[in-house]
Formats: sequence, C-alpha cells, structure tokens
Amino acid sequence: MGLIGEYQNRARLIDQMVKGRGVLNICGELNCHSHYTEPVRARFNYSVFGAVFYISALLQLMRAQVDAEMFWVGTEDQGGYGMMNKHGDPWPSFYAKKLCAQYIRTGDWVSFPTGDGARNGIDIVLARGEHARRAALIVHQIEGPGSYDFAELVPESVHWRTVFKIDNGTNNRIVESSYHGKISFNGFGLAVIATEAREARGCVISKDAN
Repeated sequence: MGLIGEYQNRARLIDQMVKGRGVLNICGELNCHSHYTEPVRARFNYSVFGAVFYISALLQLMRAQVDAEMFWVGTEDQGGYGMMNKHGDPWPSFYAKKLCAQYIRTGDWVSFPTGDGARNGIDIVLARGEHARRAALIVHQIEGPGSYDFAELVPESVHWRTVFKIDNGTNNRIVESSYHGKISFNGFGLAVIATEAREARGCVISKDAN
C-alpha cells in the first residue's frame, strides 16, 4: 500500500513527456500484485485488499489528471489477474470500480479532502455534479476495523442519503444502508456516500438492516 503514491508521481512525469505531442496519458494493466507465483498474486488481486489498492491507485491517477485507465477483465480459469473468473463472476475490484464509475462521473468537479494522498489510512474523492448532486468515495486502507464521523472527514453541509459499501465483512457484495452520520469499515474497504439513492446497476446489492 505504501507504493500508491508512485502512481501519481509516474503519471505526472509521463504527462510532462507527452505534453504537446497529441499523445494521451493512459495507465494500463493496473494490479496490486504481480508475483511470479499465481497463487500469491491471486490471493492479493482477487481480494478486497486488491480492490482497495486499485481504487487508491485510481484516485492518485485522478489527481494527476490522466486521460484514461484500463483494467483487464480477465475471465480466465487461472492467472491471478482480472476482474472476473471464467464464469463471469466478479471479484471485489469489479464492484469497487463500478461504484467509482457510477458516482464519480464524467463532467463532475472533483476535489480531494485529504490532499495529495491518504491521511491516516483514509483517502477521499468528492464529486459535485449537476442538479446539486454530491458523492464522496472513501477508501479505507487499514487492515483493522474503523468507525469515523463523516462530517469530520468531509465538512460540507450536504443532505447525504445513502451509503454503498464493500469491505472485508460484506462477503464480496455491495451493501446499501441509509446515512446516519458515521461510516464504519470491517478492515480494508471502500464506500460511496451520496445525495441520491441510485442502485449500482450490474452489482449485487444487499440491504443492511443496521
């Protein structure tokens, strides 16, 4: 996880190299682990940790204003890479990217309350869209559980409504709940807090009774 900041550094360096040449700055084949042994890299890339690493890197690429990022879908029997298995069942990174793409949208004005990177294991991107739409994506880079007062993380007077979350305790599912002022994580995870209740189409979502 300590390597996350390198994605922003490299992207800015590449931007300097391609500026004025009509060449896009694109990041491809982003995975959290490329160990030569398949079981080792699969253990990381197919886990919630892999999803957290991926979205953390994606936020760094956003900060560097890259033009595009690509993630290999996979759908292979073995390999240790990709977003889905051979049956088309998604790994956590699929759900993580789905949440990010659906709530941090093209044309949004984005800001980063934590600055140039994560702060105390928390990274955040805040999106402002049309019709007063707001969404905050929070990445929890800490292995242990944590509970946070969201108003301290994002001190904006906004009528937040819905929380979508995936972490070590959601069994590879996005869990939807109402916003009550706090955001809690069971280890590594990420969540979207939004002003709209908009189900993430294509995702398996379960309701959190709490």
